[in-house]
Amino acid sequence: MKSNLKLYYNTIKYMRKDQLFFRLKFRSKKFFYQKFSNLTEKKYENKSEKILLDSKISDSNFNTEILLKNESSQIDNEMLANLMQNKFSFLNFIKEYDSQINWNDQEVSQLWNYNLHYFDYLINLALAFELEGDKKYYNKYQEIIKSWIDNNPIGIGDAWHPYTVSLRLINWIKSYYYFKNQLESDPEFKHKFLKYIVIQALYIKRNLEFDVRGNHLLENIRALAAASIFLDEKSWLDQVLELLSEQLDEQTLKDGGHFERSPMYHSIVLYDLLEISFWLNNHDINYNELLDRKIIQMLQFLENILHPDNKIPLFNDSTFDIAKEPKSLFKIGDNLGYQLELKSENEFSDSGYFIMKNKQKDFLIIDCGKVCPEYLPAHGHNDLLSYELSLNSKRVIVDTGVYEYTKGKWRDYNRSTRAHNTAQINSVEQSQMWGNFRIAERAKIIDCSLKNCGDYKYFTGGYNNFNKSYSHQRYFINLKSELYLIIDKVKSNNLENAKSFIHFDSEFKLIEENNSFQLTDGKNNSFRLLPFNTDNTEIHFGEKDQLQGWYSPEFGKKYKNYVLELQSDNKKEHIFGYFIYPDSSKVKLENINFESKNFTITFNYNNQEYYLKEENNKIDLKEAKK
Repeated sequence: MKSNLKLYYNTIKYMRKDQLFFRLKFRSKKFFYQKFSNLTEKKYENKSEKILLDSKISDSNFNTEILLKNESSQIDNEMLANLMQNKFSFLNFIKEYDSQINWNDQEVSQLWNYNLHYFDYLINLALAFELEGDKKYYNKYQEIIKSWIDNNPIGIGDAWHPYTVSLRLINWIKSYYYFKNQLESDPEFKHKFLKYIVIQALYIKRNLEFDVRGNHLLENIRALAAASIFLDEKSWLDQVLELLSEQLDEQTLKDGGHFERSPMYHSIVLYDLLEISFWLNNHDINYNELLDRKIIQMLQFLENILHPDNKIPLFNDSTFDIAKEPKSLFKIGDNLGYQLELKSENEFSDSGYFIMKNKQKDFLIIDCGKVCPEYLPAHGHNDLLSYELSLNSKRVIVDTGVYEYTKGKWRDYNRSTRAHNTAQINSVEQSQMWGNFRIAERAKIIDCSLKNCGDYKYFTGGYNNFNKSYSHQRYFINLKSELYLIIDKVKSNNLENAKSFIHFDSEFKLIEENNSFQLTDGKNNSFRLLPFNTDNTEIHFGEKDQLQGWYSPEFGKKYKNYVLELQSDNKKEHIFGYFIYPDSSKVKLENINFESKNFTITFNYNNQEYYLKEENNKIDLKEAKK
């Protein structure tokens, strides 16, 4: 009991005071909505009728994706076919309902249920109707919306979480343009539909997520922007744009990254801002130039952190299947007139991303940023000094991704230190993560920067873990383009065991050969990994007892993958690491000699002797004269 209270205290102390106030306020409102459901319905319906009387409904198309390509090519035919049969597929899980959709299904995850309420699938019905003119699509559209209205009393359940309402409201507004002629000949349903657009807008306006903030609050703002423009509510829009400017300053970092430091959520927020820009420009509405400036910064940031496959790194609750693909974001931005500077940056110290890349299309990105915004821990992971590495344009070393958000062993694993390409002492975590979205005490960063080392650049970074039981310093050195050297220096208060984990893309096989390891995808990509100063090594692959060796690049999917664990035993200070280089007869790495007392490493690479020395967290690397 005492430890639980301490855990709660160490979590709550980072929150803003107003967050606690708004959390209690929202909880009390939810209680009121449930206790006085009829009164709630009556109040919202009366207010919405008055607003609707004075509204001038926009005839414009709110679907931003018309900027991408022909509308017909946006149709997901598989999703459309499923939808016509009451089959819904989210997070790689399909559920079929009979004639009645279960809007509060207890057999699926909460996130799956949220997706059901988002109504993203409406656009498929709308575009199919636009293309074919078949009334069956309008009938299904009407059926689903009526079912939702009839079975989701205002303010009750997942349907009325403000984030859920925000996404649904936008999708309903986008659908109106495509069905407006059908709605004109169906006045009773049209009135009900528009009334519930107003009701949902009012609900968001009264329940803005000041308790959560972050990307949730921006989703609320985007939804209210859409509703204000759609309904021609100018006073609402003035308030929304003022709040947007405040949040742009709060949520975008100086280097262009989103402050939750998740590439996936960065992409989601960027798309939100592009949509708001599209709607404002499409309706000739003046707005603060801050929006344009932040969009350009965020596009520039995104362009620089992409792997050679043009996809995001999977740090901090990122997967490939949720946000718009970067190429789509760039195309929307280009069509809206946002011009990017042609510049390549390697250091994003505010976000904590540090990059090494070369002409061979190798790409190394290191994560050494704050675990999370002080008051918003939801998407933080134990991934300080972790990294992802592409070699010859191919992802080789990867983050484990996210299997699910549901509280349990998979959520715990995906957020753990051992699920990332970093080191730890005696299985003690970097930060004190608990629940599915909470963090109590946090690791403290000591230093993170790219430095020059003669003709070479290297990265150095360090942190103290949450209870200061150990410190971890790490060096990344890229030598002669194709050789990578990763060195860990881990100090603890007592004699302890240290471990370093390396997670490989699921397409690669790991084979141990004479104290080194071959990495091959069975095609044209083969590399070597050679550890030094380790006491033991262990290979993991799809282990279920203590989860290890699982890769989830998409929600709801997990693939077995190889993980190499390097071990250094029973010391107060551990210095160990590994080389990564091409597996080729033309490449030779030998004569590695390490001295821990002076922290020096000598090695011969392709008949050239090298001498490396560390002092005061700085690296000196020299070629020995022949």
